[in-house]
Amino acid sequence: MTRSSDFAIVGGGLAGSALAIYLAHAGRQVVVLEKDHLPRDKLCGEFLSPESKALLEELGCLGEVLARGAVSIRRARFTSPAGVDLEMELPDSGLGVSRAVLDDIVFRRAAACGASIYEGSEVTSITAVGEERSKVQTLTEAIGTRCPIAAYGRFTRLDRAHGRAFVNRAHPHVGFKKHHRVTADAAGQRLLDAIGDTVEIHTFEGGYCGISPIEANHINVCMLVSKQFVSRLPTSRWDSIHATLCDQSPSLRERFAALEPIDNQLLAVGHVPFSAKEITRGSILYVGDAAGMIAPLCGDGQAMALSSARVLGDLLCALPQEFDSRELGSVARAWRRRWRQHYGARMVWGRFLQSTLLNPATARLALACLRRAPRLTQRLVRWTRETL
Repeated sequence: MTRSSDFAIVGGGLAGSALAIYLAHAGRQVVVLEKDHLPRDKLCGEFLSPESKALLEELGCLGEVLARGAVSIRRARFTSPAGVDLEMELPDSGLGVSRAVLDDIVFRRAAACGASIYEGSEVTSITAVGEERSKVQTLTEAIGTRCPIAAYGRFTRLDRAHGRAFVNRAHPHVGFKKHHRVTADAAGQRLLDAIGDTVEIHTFEGGYCGISPIEANHINVCMLVSKQFVSRLPTSRWDSIHATLCDQSPSLRERFAALEPIDNQLLAVGHVPFSAKEITRGSILYVGDAAGMIAPLCGDGQAMALSSARVLGDLLCALPQEFDSRELGSVARAWRRRWRQHYGARMVWGRFLQSTLLNPATARLALACLRRAPRLTQRLVRWTRETL
């Protein structure tokens, strides 16, 4: 092994970098291995819930996020193909910011706090070496560690290599994302007036599409669709997706009339997993989307990544400087309990709400009912949110 570290975090996204900040602040030796070079784009709704601001402030990142042009978001709006709208004020303002900007800020902050960060370091395996050590193998070197932490996202080849049970379950959802700019005409101005401080969810047969403003006057269009929806597309290019959405959703047709793509890039991710996952496996601790992914329509995925890093960070920072496998095992058991307490019920509610809105008939009925029951709407928001 060419290097060693008490903590080796695989993945430099929000959860991995945030956890590195907490560990570095506690004076712990931590290395972060990120397969990409940042900044890089990532499929995401790019909406930060109000709860995320306190977490970013704690990490020392909120000031730079705001300075880089994050947009204040105060409202949420839901539509169905029948035109049923549900609009609500958020309990506090959220933020719209691209993952290219956000991830880069948190990743560089981890380095500034003392973590050793490495870009372009793809991990190919994580294996135990005796009772007290593990080996994290990259394409170029092996790193010894007492505590390997997987923060590499929703689904990677490492999950198959580790034999995680969720890999063999059906995951019938596909995600797409594309950045747009507003057209320089009256339709564009109407769109800015309508969604300048609003995140929207448009439901249609086979999926839903989120539209929200981000920095630089850009608009993020991100959607989750069924594999059946994809199978009906003439091609997998954006023009086919765009035309199909316009046919199925009058509200999206109106929005797209005032939007134009920034470039030819279309991000796509298949087999998006929402089922339960192992929180630990052998010597590995999972955090962020690697531990579990809440339904995107809840708008709390990024807050959950940040808060899970905080919860796990509290447990790891409480370890003695020279911890052993027995003490790390106690942390693993505590982490499983904390995950269930913090996120178990929220993820169940998220899956329920998602299945409701993925069906046009139930989506129309649910939105109509919630319009008439604002207290129930507020309660559902609380049931799927992070509480600090």
